[in-house]
Amino acid sequence: MKRIVLPTLRDKFNHQIDATGLAWFRIIYALVLFLEIKHIANYNHLIYDSIPYLSVSDVDLNIAFKIWLVSTFFIFLGLFTRISTIINYLISLILIGSIGDFEYHVFYAYMGINFIIIFLPISRVWSIDRLILKLKYSNSKFHYNPPSKTSVFSYWIPLFVGIGLVYFDSIFYKLTDPIWSNGLGMWWPASHVCASFIALPEILNQKWLMLFLGYLTIIFELVFIFLFYFKSVRWIFWFIGMGLHVGILIFFPIPFFALAVISIYVLLIPVSFYEKFKTFKMSSRVTFYYDGDCPLCARTKIILDHFNIFGVITFKTVQSEYGNDAVISKIPMDDLLNDIHAVDCKGNVYKGFNTYKAICKTNFLLWPFYVIMLIPGVSWIGNKIYFWVSRNRITERCTDDSCGIPFIQLPKRDDEVKILKNITLKDVKFSAVLFFAVFCTIIQTMLIYSASPMQSFFSDQYKNGLVNQTLVHSTESMHKISKSFLGLTHHAVFGHYHFANRDDLIKVEFVDESGQRQLLPITQNDGRPGTFISGCSWVQWNFRVLNSDVDSQSFNDGIKRYTAYWLKKNKRGDLNGHFILYHKTMSVPDFWEKDVLKRDLENLNWKVIGSADWKNNTYSCEFMKFD
Repeated sequence: MKRIVLPTLRDKFNHQIDATGLAWFRIIYALVLFLEIKHIANYNHLIYDSIPYLSVSDVDLNIAFKIWLVSTFFIFLGLFTRISTIINYLISLILIGSIGDFEYHVFYAYMGINFIIIFLPISRVWSIDRLILKLKYSNSKFHYNPPSKTSVFSYWIPLFVGIGLVYFDSIFYKLTDPIWSNGLGMWWPASHVCASFIALPEILNQKWLMLFLGYLTIIFELVFIFLFYFKSVRWIFWFIGMGLHVGILIFFPIPFFALAVISIYVLLIPVSFYEKFKTFKMSSRVTFYYDGDCPLCARTKIILDHFNIFGVITFKTVQSEYGNDAVISKIPMDDLLNDIHAVDCKGNVYKGFNTYKAICKTNFLLWPFYVIMLIPGVSWIGNKIYFWVSRNRITERCTDDSCGIPFIQLPKRDDEVKILKNITLKDVKFSAVLFFAVFCTIIQTMLIYSASPMQSFFSDQYKNGLVNQTLVHSTESMHKISKSFLGLTHHAVFGHYHFANRDDLIKVEFVDESGQRQLLPITQNDGRPGTFISGCSWVQWNFRVLNSDVDSQSFNDGIKRYTAYWLKKNKRGDLNGHFILYHKTMSVPDFWEKDVLKRDLENLNWKVIGSADWKNNTYSCEFMKFD
């Protein structure tokens, strides 16, 4: 077995494929993470303060969030990627690890992916780091093109850990869950008003569609980890996975959960699609002429060509085209060598700084620079800077020697770097990847073993035995570390126990001194979540403040937290205000029924159950038990 498996895995590891899909993943994932961080930062006093703006953290979290946002933006650009991913991971370890009651499921995915991307070559394509490498190892005679391929494992590992292990753990909960096993796993959560982001009862009323999607989800999650490696199923798996998570994006108020998983699904798209995308070229709109003997000009060409992904710019040297090109042949040779020139598709000739302006206007990736150039005074400054650089450059003919840009030895490939006599860097990387995958699999298997679905299959005698108790307790201890550092945890999401006996809805109104009332953006009049309740705050409000037991202390603390936050956000100085608490119930049966969501949305029978008051930063609350 070992003689078959290891060589096969090594062959797959050695198999190099286009890294464009990895670049798309980097860009989309970084964008999603950036938006999630912005969301958390906007609500950081609600999330991290025990009492918003009153009992605050001793550490200024704004600085940490700014650093986190910058590191994520650098990952998006592919700039200083390795150090940026390390900073991103360390800050997420601190801020996500200390988020307390606002912890929700996508945070585990962030931790796992944030760790993995430290080691992935995510900046190999479409990145500033790639441009830096080009400039570092190029001169006027040689243009270095860094590797644009990567091991197929670079695609597989995020899919395996970020989706495969998650689904494999989740399936054990689903198979033992009465809602999921009856095919209602999609319909039941979406029929709860408190979970409805965009209400679409017409879709939920299609019984056979709901049953089909419920059973499809179970089958899909069961087979994903075993089959996603095969090319023949990737488009099918991508379509199903994207469909399920677009559905989550539409139906549930957890947009970044859906988008984060969608970003990982980008890696499932066959590489042949990205290769076809790369070959797509548009017709040339402008021709850029530069001095082929000048390293500075060559570096300019490299920079502009790096962003020329659709081929809208054609690059030609003055030396090769002079005398052959009718347009530039009319311009004196010295002028062409002294200043860069460009000719657009209409025959318009641009010179000096205006050449950059025309190039930026032509290439949509450079439009931001073109917009800046349109600002009054920028072109004047740009022309002055260009003139100064150009005139200083030409006092002595610019060559590799005069411009001081020496040829540098190219970086070695991993299989050329010897670690020991018979071990290369490539061998070490293969062993590290294999160890990580096996390690994550063992951890997740132990978590599955210790969880209630698996334990329910054991006899009482075995469950209470020494072997089982030792395994369960050791897994619980290990779980604290694996969840915090790698996001490896249990995945019992959207199960029956989440919403069982969860039929309470609470809305809060502020009443000012004149008797005017204003609804807090916690719960809308129809019962759907307000703008405050999204992502981590949706989980915290619905499953910790309004838990199935309706613990009076957690409810009281939740009302205190949200009312204090609202008062401060509305700039009311010291906390002073009177709030009325309303309650209504949902009625979602454990079996399919038509118009369940519609009925609860139309039910506006809110009953006053109490009030909350802030007076000079002192809080009091009185409410009736409503469970």
